[in-house]
Amino acid sequence: MITEGPVSTKRRVTLRSISAMSDGSTAVREAVDYVRPDFLDAYVADARLHWQAVEVSEEPDAGPLGYDGPTYVPPHLPVSNAGQFYPPTPGSAVEVALAATEAAALAAEGGRG
Repeated sequence: MITEGPVSTKRRVTLRSISAMSDGSTAVREAVDYVRPDFLDAYVADARLHWQAVEVSEEPDAGPLGYDGPTYVPPHLPVSNAGQFYPPTPGSAVEVALAATEAAALAAEGGRG
């Protein structure tokens, strides 16, 4: 029997804006985020106020950190869990990797003094 892992319901949201520069060229600004469905509508509505183009993936996409990655709900969104940080799944490879990265950064910072 094949057991599937957890299924991601996040969507990839791509944000883009184009600006004209003083020399006649253009600058493209792009950002990508992976957003849970419980605040996707609020996130997209807010993003459309600040970006020229907002695209939402049709298929679920957990992003580079996968299903077990952390999630942060922007504090200015009109949702009940605004400002909430959800850490990575306990015991997951993502949690272990992020903890190791944080420990290395702290060690490097301590070695500067």
